[in-house]
Amino acid sequence: MAFPLPVSGKIANSPGKKEVFRIMRPQFRRLTRRSLLAGLGATAALVTLAACEPQVVEKVVTTIVEKPVALKWPGTPATMPILGGVPNAPPRATPVPPPAGATPPPAPKPPAPMVVPLYAYIDTVTAGPGESKFNVDANLSCVKTSLFSRGMHIVWRMEVVDTTSGKVLQGADVKDATLKLPHGEEFKFRFARHGATEEAPWFWTAVWDVPMDYPLGVIDYSVVIGTQDGKSITVKDPLIVSLPARGIETRLTIVP
Repeated sequence: MAFPLPVSGKIANSPGKKEVFRIMRPQFRRLTRRSLLAGLGATAALVTLAACEPQVVEKVVTTIVEKPVALKWPGTPATMPILGGVPNAPPRATPVPPPAGATPPPAPKPPAPMVVPLYAYIDTVTAGPGESKFNVDANLSCVKTSLFSRGMHIVWRMEVVDTTSGKVLQGADVKDATLKLPHGEEFKFRFARHGATEEAPWFWTAVWDVPMDYPLGVIDYSVVIGTQDGKSITVKDPLIVSLPARGIETRLTIVP
C-alpha cells in the first residue's frame, strides 16, 4: 500500500481561512481522478471531510493502490512534504545471534519510579489554515507532529492531572501555565473549548509562529505549571528518544 499524497508539509503564502476550501476542493478532485485513472491499479479512493474548528474544513484524499508507487508531491519545491511514506523500504537487519556459549548481557532495569504532584500530557499539532502570521500553512491541519518549518504556526496542547485526586485540572484550578522557549520567549497556556459543538473537547493550548530566520534544529522547550493549591511541576518534551547518529529524534524540531 502506498500513499502518493504527503502526510505533512508546508504551504507558503497561504490564503486565509475562508478561501481554503474553495481552492482545495477542485485541486483534490483532480488528484483523486488522476490517481484512479493513471493505471496505478487503484482499488478505492477514500475522501474524508474533517472540521478542525468552526468554518475550517480540510479535505483529505487517500488513494489505495495495489502496486506501490514512488512518493511524489505534486506541488512546487516550496511545498514539499515534511513527512511522507516511502514504499518498498528495506527491512530492518536481522540481529546477529551471540556466539555459542556466550553469556547474554543482563536485561536493563528501569529507574526508580517518580512520584509527582501533577502529571501533564503535552503534544504539538499543526494549525488550521490562515493562522500563521507569516502565511505559511501546514498542508494538513490539526495533525500531531514534532516537525515544523519556519513560518508555521505551532500549537501546543496540554492536559494536566492532579495525581493525588485524579482530577483533570481546568482553568479555575491552575494559577499559571507557561510555555518557555530556549531563546527566552514565554507564552501562557489558555484553557478553552476547541470546536463549535457541545461534544468538542476542552484542553489547554499555547501557540507560537516560528520566525522565518529561526535556527533549524531541536527546540528544547519546557512548561511550568502551578496550581491554585500550591502544587507545581516543570515538564519537558515528553518521552524523548534522541539518537542523532542514527537519524532518530522525537523532540520538537524545526526543519527546512
